[in-house]
Amino acid sequence: MARLSPEQVFTPSAPAVGSKVYTRRRILESRFKEILFERGTQIIVFGDSATGKTSFVLTELRHSKTGYIRIQCESRMTWDQLSGEILRMLNEGIAKRTISKDTLSGGLSLNAYLVGAKLRGDSEEQIETELGGKGGTVGHVADVLRRHGLSLVIDDFEKVRSSHTKTGVADLAKTLSDGATKHSDPRIVIIGISDSADDLIEADGSIGTRLHPLKVPRMADEEIRYILEKGFRELQIETPAGLITTFVKILGGFPKYAHAIGLELSRVAVRYGNKVTDHAALKGMRDFLHRYCAHTKASLNKATVIRGKQNPEYIL
Repeated sequence: MARLSPEQVFTPSAPAVGSKVYTRRRILESRFKEILFERGTQIIVFGDSATGKTSFVLTELRHSKTGYIRIQCESRMTWDQLSGEILRMLNEGIAKRTISKDTLSGGLSLNAYLVGAKLRGDSEEQIETELGGKGGTVGHVADVLRRHGLSLVIDDFEKVRSSHTKTGVADLAKTLSDGATKHSDPRIVIIGISDSADDLIEADGSIGTRLHPLKVPRMADEEIRYILEKGFRELQIETPAGLITTFVKILGGFPKYAHAIGLELSRVAVRYGNKVTDHAALKGMRDFLHRYCAHTKASLNKATVIRGKQNPEYIL
């Protein structure tokens, strides 16, 4: 059997769905399943960055055999853009305006039309709506999700700034709740970086009781240890137990960074006979800091300046 590569085991840049080192979180799993088996519930998953929210949600939906589509939000995303993306992913039609000579006021070129629209003071959103058509209404999007039998995962929701967009998502959640007849009906799972669920979405009393908040905390030390130890075993890399203990202590419970440091360490270890030597550990840590912690690197270098001269032993 071919040996795995570090990139096949440690995946800091992608959700750990199906990962060989995915760490189960029993209490969270139990709560998530309870919510899924309650008819008409919608879910808001929140917590710090890099705690594994997306990996957890997608893995649990997969285990429960719940079909879904996933939308990743952008900071200026409007409701039309969000709903339009949902319909596009499901190959559902969106009414579009045909761009013809008549549309472009007497045969003007498209560039001339855009210039004229901007001179009139039209916003980018108005121009985009006129040329591209509007997205779906709340009712239409709900009907489409029901017809396809798919739930909707809205990720990176903390990036959304538009109150109209947040209200649209809340209204969609309410519509899906009101129309639910069984626990397997489509629902919305909102994922975002936040200290509380209330900060993520603008919901009134009618939908607030249907939205179940679920906080994904940082991992316990033994869960972070599992990621590193299991990953190194999969890669057949020898690693001192004391070194893993040290990394567990400094990683602070963030699985993303456990994957990141595991990746960098294993990449270096492969060059040293599949052993994490002291030199490999130092090189792996430096590579990790260069990629993920530029601000930490700068702070550390600043702190190691001795009497106006840099100490080369500690420069990363």
